[in-house]
Amino acid sequence: MPFLIKDNKGFVEAIIDPSCGIEKFFMATEILENEFEISYIEKNDSLDTSYWDFEFNDSRITIHYNIYTGISLFSSKFHAASTFDNELVAMIGQQLYDSLEKPFKGS
Repeated sequence: MPFLIKDNKGFVEAIIDPSCGIEKFFMATEILENEFEISYIEKNDSLDTSYWDFEFNDSRITIHYNIYTGISLFSSKFHAASTFDNELVAMIGQQLYDSLEKPFKGS
């Protein structure tokens, strides 16, 4: 599945993987910690959904996982997100997607 950016909600949402397991979500969160040197400031988990917030370049971003919709990133400000916030989500989303796909290329 190619990387996808949605902006039909009034803010940018980077779709990292629309159908994956929780293992890939944890891989994604580790990549963010290691490559972007972030720390999670809030984690909300339920049986089928996780919302983990972090700050990067003065923007608060959420990585979201759901068993039905996979992994996505979006600004925690939703509709109040600035152009900078949305561009940052797209940039981080693309890099995260690329990092997650590396182990699977050439297989």
